[in-house]
Amino acid sequence: MPQGISVFDENLRLRVWNAGFIEVLQLPPETVYEGIHFSDLIRIPASRGEYGPGDPEEHVRRITGLALRFEPHCFERTRPSGRTHLVQGEPLFIDEQLTGFITTYTDITERKDAEENLRIQH
Repeated sequence: MPQGISVFDENLRLRVWNAGFIEVLQLPPETVYEGIHFSDLIRIPASRGEYGPGDPEEHVRRITGLALRFEPHCFERTRPSGRTHLVQGEPLFIDEQLTGFITTYTDITERKDAEENLRIQH
């Protein structure tokens, strides 16, 4: 089960990530580097239509606005490829000062497929 991890700072600049982050989100490796802005990274899946119909730049603005809230979040997202990811994020604090957020991206496709097979059988 691949799992990606990313850490963005309080200015939404990427500071830490792992190979799973690139793999799970299917990002071109050359587009992921320290300091890239959150909006520039999500523009990639937005341009592929992964956030649904409509203007990709509107999706980028909306999602960046949500990220700027630095609120805990947990949701499942099914990509056009059929893969399902569990996305969980938490704000990071040092001495009660917001310093960014950490997010994990877990590919839960096999689990979702097994759940669906059980549902169909019963």
